[in-house]
Amino acid sequence: MDLRGSVKVRGEFSLLCLVHNVKKIIKRVLEGTVSLPGKYD
Repeated sequence: MDLRGSVKVRGEFSLLCLVHNVKKIIKRVLEGTVSLPGKYD
């Protein structure tokens, strides 16, 4: 019996990857090594 399902597992993994990448972007913006375009300059 499959309790979670592969679709839900893939969705959760995608969400974890998204959060990980957003955290990396925020860290670099705060360090000043990357700047966001537009009104955030």
